[in-house]
Amino acid sequence: KSDIKTVAVQDNEVVYSKETEWDVTNPDPQYHYDAIMKALKIAKEALPRVDAIGGSATGTVSGDNEATWCDIFPNVPPAVYKEKVVDIFNRMAKDLAGDVPLKVINDGEVTALAAVQKIGKGNIMGISMGSSEGGGYANEDGNLLGWINEMCYIKLDMNPEAPTDPWTKGAHRGVSHMYLGQRGATKLAAKAGVKVPDNYVYPHPDMCTIKHEDHAQCLKLIQKAMTDPSQEPQVRQLYVTVGVYLGYALAQYSEFYKIDHVMILGRVSKGAGGDIMLDTAKKVLQTEFPQYAHIEFHTADDHFKAVGQCIAAAALPSIMDPKMAPIWPAYKKKMEAEGCSKAAIDAFQYNLGVLVSGADVMIPETRLDPVKSLDEFEKLDVKVDPSLLQKTVVLKLNGGLGTGMGLDKAKSLLSVTEGNSFLDLIAKQVASMKKEFNTDLKFMLMNSF
Repeated sequence: KSDIKTVAVQDNEVVYSKETEWDVTNPDPQYHYDAIMKALKIAKEALPRVDAIGGSATGTVSGDNEATWCDIFPNVPPAVYKEKVVDIFNRMAKDLAGDVPLKVINDGEVTALAAVQKIGKGNIMGISMGSSEGGGYANEDGNLLGWINEMCYIKLDMNPEAPTDPWTKGAHRGVSHMYLGQRGATKLAAKAGVKVPDNYVYPHPDMCTIKHEDHAQCLKLIQKAMTDPSQEPQVRQLYVTVGVYLGYALAQYSEFYKIDHVMILGRVSKGAGGDIMLDTAKKVLQTEFPQYAHIEFHTADDHFKAVGQCIAAAALPSIMDPKMAPIWPAYKKKMEAEGCSKAAIDAFQYNLGVLVSGADVMIPETRLDPVKSLDEFEKLDVKVDPSLLQKTVVLKLNGGLGTGMGLDKAKSLLSVTEGNSFLDLIAKQVASMKKEFNTDLKFMLMNSF
């Protein structure tokens, strides 16, 4: 089993939080829908109303909150997945609260946002060490990069005998979630002297499936053993080993990301063992990778470790300005009736929201820096290479509709000289280049919205 984490946030204060066990291996999408909805409805009871819903999930979530590919539904058949799972988040939100704003993103990305929210720093890697590894990155401005930084399937261990990955049915070895999720600890439990049932001794078949439940129970036994003074000296070596995993992983991640801060969340990092793990990771960087020794480690209390991702997810959706709420539905309905794309509707909604908010959209001269110098083209050493034109696209802005100037047609159609419009002159320029260099040249017009 894994778990469904839910929080209810009112005026930036958490008024409810809970972790609910969940069997992700169930092949029935209705089971998943009902389980998640049940948890959400309980959280809803803690609020006077629901203004927006935010969430996170493993795998790929589209910009339209679709579960494009999420391995929290690993056993749902492909055809059924496409029909019943892809739109599951949108259906849940509508059934729970109607047409409120919804935003769902990858769980690793929301871990990075939780880290930014908690410490207020950028260039930060957030890693949740839970059922799996949820890792994400935020840049120096505290923003996501615009693509998924899914860490859990990165190859960390190059040993040809490294543990196999059950999600790929043994096709891959040494992937990161086998080291930086609960499996990184549970596969060491017996070797660390933790008294566990025979079927919890890795590599027993029960410990080599996609089921999380046995690993979750085994981790609880590890954490309990850490509180026993007679077992602690040996069990702490387990956390030292996981700390080594973490240190080497961060060194590898640093080859691709500029990391100044790391925040560790998730159940593996709970308790005294988590502190040992972080201290060891720091020592690994200082000793083995001094170029990354500047990285600062951050953690949180056990409650935030458990539900910090949910708190960050709750802040994802944009709640509509009260001034917009009564007028926007009519605009949206009209644009949908005219067949406008979702991108166009979203762009118009944003611009209208800025307008009705009364925000100052002017840029004062004091905020503009003058250009001190520009290179003169005539003085540049340029070698003409006509072959490059075959790889070139001439992209010209076609101009707006000219309504602000009182026109009834696009500005590009205005006559400029000798009966030629702007559009005529643009086309003749391209034709002239094609003739001069005896080559084809791609030409596109971009209409302003």
